[in-house]
Amino acid sequence: MMDLYSSALRRGADLMHIDLSKIWDRTVDTVAANWHLGFTAFGGPPVHFQILHKKFVEKYKWIDEQLALPGPASTKMLFCINYLRGGLLAGFGAFLLWCLPGAIGMYGLSLGVSRIGDTLPPPVYALLSGLNAATVGIIALAAVQLAQKAVTDKVTRALVFLGGVAGILYTALWFFPVLMAGAGVVTIVWDFRVGDGPELGQRSREEMPEDRGATHAEPDLDERSIHLRRMNLLTWKTGLCVIGAFLLSFITIMVIRGLLKTPPRGVSLFANLYLAGTIIFGGGPVPKDGSRHAISSLALRSSRINAGAVGLVFTAVYKLWQIGYVDVDNQGGSPLGRDPWWVTITATSFVGGAWFGLSAPFAILLGGVMGMLWYGVVKA
Repeated sequence: MMDLYSSALRRGADLMHIDLSKIWDRTVDTVAANWHLGFTAFGGPPVHFQILHKKFVEKYKWIDEQLALPGPASTKMLFCINYLRGGLLAGFGAFLLWCLPGAIGMYGLSLGVSRIGDTLPPPVYALLSGLNAATVGIIALAAVQLAQKAVTDKVTRALVFLGGVAGILYTALWFFPVLMAGAGVVTIVWDFRVGDGPELGQRSREEMPEDRGATHAEPDLDERSIHLRRMNLLTWKTGLCVIGAFLLSFITIMVIRGLLKTPPRGVSLFANLYLAGTIIFGGGPVPKDGSRHAISSLALRSSRINAGAVGLVFTAVYKLWQIGYVDVDNQGGSPLGRDPWWVTITATSFVGGAWFGLSAPFAILLGGVMGMLWYGVVKA
């Protein structure tokens, strides 16, 4: 009986990509690398890209530059990095370490906010404006860094530019997925009809433009073999089953939501969050170990396919700039350019992160302090 139980346990662990012999080491590894991110990583997906890139590409070398490419947002990026490193349990563990501090903090803030009036104290608006201005600078830096990785030729340069401009000019919800899909179509046409065709896929990694002059943090051979084995267990059949189950659940939830005239609050909240989690995408980067090999076989570089998405990060810089300053009369936000001090804060966070190694959390906190200094000098 025990042998049967042990066999079933090993089989289940294998299906879930869990190495039982190393589960304790992987747990310690995951906690040591991720424990503080739920408290210190803030500023949105573009800022998270910079934080996670420095930690997992430059410091720990869990993934290389080729895996750190634009894709799903930062929560999914962190899950994928830890999944590749330690398996499914490591991915879920990192997810909890990432989300729980924010969830608990937001619950506490909601209890406090429910007890205040329609307006906040004036110093709070100055603090929020300073935080917003610094965040814009960090996102602008992340946009530049992403563009440097995505731009490899004139086509990707044009896609980054057009993606950013188009996102600024038109902001319908359906427009951004269409932009990214269009960028993918353009790269396919360029590679196979206008460019060098199949020869692109035959060029070695050392010959690629984004690889020249860059130092890649390559995982060792044992770790890479583990990653490849883990990705190879995810067959097309398994993927189609997962997608089919998701679509069925999504349709079921939306139908129930539509049929109930007055759905319970819990059902309504769950349905709204399920819908939001489905249609909102395109944030930070995601490691794509298996898909990279498939894309290479089609002679398509991931950086080219994602150039359109990188342009949307520049769109985010503009959008956040336009609503960064808040006060009693502009609670919905107004442009940061209305006062030179907010421009100074944005420039400080950008330059500090780019040239002086200032981490994103400290840059944003510095922006809050500078906002309070502005209030003390100008408004007090």
